[in-house]
Amino acid sequence: MRTKNTLIAVIVSMSFILCTHAAIAATNASILYKETAVGNNHWKYEYTFANFSNNNEYLYGVQFYFDEHYDVGNTLSGGDWGMISTTSFLGTHSSNYSDDIAAKDSLSGFSFTIDNKIGNISYAAFFDDHNGSRSYTKGTTASGAYNSTPPVVPEPVSTILFLTGGATMALRYRQKRKSQSSH
Repeated sequence: MRTKNTLIAVIVSMSFILCTHAAIAATNASILYKETAVGNNHWKYEYTFANFSNNNEYLYGVQFYFDEHYDVGNTLSGGDWGMISTTSFLGTHSSNYSDDIAAKDSLSGFSFTIDNKIGNISYAAFFDDHNGSRSYTKGTTASGAYNSTPPVVPEPVSTILFLTGGATMALRYRQKRKSQSSH
């Protein structure tokens, strides 16, 4: 009887959690780079910006943060994006809505040279839903080729269902073993 009450409590609790939590919309970007030595201790970095936002936001700006002051030059921006360059950060942004990167899309052609091998660096990606709401996310760039498939992250609802099913199976197994040992 106690096991049955525990099972009912687990199912009721998980049902409550399931009903009160919807899948959360996520603002997400992937900034990938290719690194090339160009001589005289200078490096060229070429970037692809990908928008993996799942709440219909457009990626309209990216800002890179350097951990030291560097000599940045030969900046190129993809599409019709503008570029702001200093010794401690570099920023790029679209000129108008039509140049923003839509969800599940990407844009290449961003590059610069720098007087140090910087590898992975911090960035902030800025989003706009074209209805007055703006947001941003922070991350770290990664070396590699762009893949149109975003990383797999389970939704909260799927995780809850998985855990509820596992708990139910474990309780049933325990209940079955207990009833077999008492006979």
